[in-house]
Amino acid sequence: MENTKATVTETKTAITVANEAENMLCVETKLGTLVAYPSKDPAHPGIYIDLKREGIPYSALIALIEYTDDDGDPETGEDLPAEIVSRTWGNAMADEYTDKVSVKNIEAFFTTED
Repeated sequence: MENTKATVTETKTAITVANEAENMLCVETKLGTLVAYPSKDPAHPGIYIDLKREGIPYSALIALIEYTDDDGDPETGEDLPAEIVSRTWGNAMADEYTDKVSVKNIEAFFTTED
């Protein structure tokens, strides 16, 4: 799906706010409920997405989208500039994320006219 500069509009989906006090957003799927919630790390503000199933006391971490200004390049060890990154757990059994994608061209997106 191509990214476009469009106004977000309300759609009829299975999206509910589970608990406004906890800032959780829940979306029902056939594999369970996707639960989005803010991270609590002030140095890395972001949003976690977990998969939760009814009757199970734990959830699977699926993704984290966050701001970071202290990541290092794994190949060179050099500090990376501030960025928004997506970290995904491609293996639900893994403790660490399996993939990291840095969002590119943020400044160009917000300065380019339509």
